[in-house]
Amino acid sequence: MGKKRRFAQVGSERIPLHEDAATVLYLTDENGDWPREPLNYLRADLDWIREGEVFELENLDPGSGDMGRIVTVAVIRVETRIQTHRGKYGQVIRRVLLQPVESGEALDRMTAAELRLRRGGTP
Repeated sequence: MGKKRRFAQVGSERIPLHEDAATVLYLTDENGDWPREPLNYLRADLDWIREGEVFELENLDPGSGDMGRIVTVAVIRVETRIQTHRGKYGQVIRRVLLQPVESGEALDRMTAAELRLRRGGTP
């Protein structure tokens, strides 16, 4: 059974609900590329996420065995897609590729350009 889309009815138009905006997080695979499956879906458009940014992910899954584990990640790539529907309404899907990085002093000394170079990108 497929995912059921939710819409609001305004007059004769069906409008996708705002919760259809998403930021989809991916951790790099063993080759440093996009993996087949995402790590997590966030039901909001986190438009502040930029390449080179560094933040922490905290595992809150009690069944994983890693609950409470915090991993520092760098944003390697951001791809944004706008999906349009009939009428004036659409939704945004932001895909974010993350790479785990060292924390502490080594990370403090790294610039955004150095983080991209580690991935094989351009500074």
